[in-house]
Amino acid sequence: MRHPPRRTPLLEAVRQFVAAKGDQGDKVELVWRRVGPWLTGEPNAPASAVRIDAATGQLTVREHVIDLPEPGADLISVANLSARALRSFTLTDHECPGLETEGLDLIRRKITGLTAPEARFENARIEDVAFTGCDLTRSVFIDTELTRVRFTDCTLSLASFELVHAAHVIFENCRIGGTQFDVLITNGPLAFVLSDLREAAFTACKLGHAVIHECDLQLTEFDAQGDYDALDLRGNDVAALLGITNLHRATVSLTQARAMAATLISHVGLHNHDDPAEDTASK
Repeated sequence: MRHPPRRTPLLEAVRQFVAAKGDQGDKVELVWRRVGPWLTGEPNAPASAVRIDAATGQLTVREHVIDLPEPGADLISVANLSARALRSFTLTDHECPGLETEGLDLIRRKITGLTAPEARFENARIEDVAFTGCDLTRSVFIDTELTRVRFTDCTLSLASFELVHAAHVIFENCRIGGTQFDVLITNGPLAFVLSDLREAAFTACKLGHAVIHECDLQLTEFDAQGDYDALDLRGNDVAALLGITNLHRATVSLTQARAMAATLISHVGLHNHDDPAEDTASK
């Protein structure tokens, strides 16, 4: 049985404060949503770091809002990707190893279960496309624009992204281990979520609009030529990152900063040695 909220003096004071604020009531309401449940003895679970708003067609990773692709419901089913400018179609369970797609426009498409290892997307425009459960192992994306593209449950191991412009792109539960990102430029938000990025390498990339959340970053490398201003690395184990000292102005949590400390101390050449006299003095 659900009991009514407890009426405490503090709770009543907050209610009166909200009521008295008039046109600022909407701002106060935001605060109320945070503290109200706690005051009534019914705390809410922490908000998830990844949220999807079906009404707006957006996915939020922490503070990063990504527009999801809009392939639409009126898609035509096709059997292959041979046409250079087909739009608004769906492709399911197609095998096309070594796919060559120079100059291809992929627009408003839903591609599910595509098996295309070593596919090559060169000088291509990929817009409003949802890839789901696709095998794109060793695929190559070169001089390509990705706009509102979502990769879900895809394999892109040992792939290559070279001179790629990305905006509103998300890799979700993907296997991207060993992939090489050369000059990946974020013109809008880019997110890696719950993905395997082991031994991936980012070279001369501009990742100011990127967020990496709950990914495997074992031996993932960030080189000194990259721009990582505001790259959001919170929510990951960063202890085994390569190139920690190159991540100037990236965003990390306090816990992550502590994990990085040993590497940073080693990089600047500091020697850590216990001093018994100092330990005694501190007691």
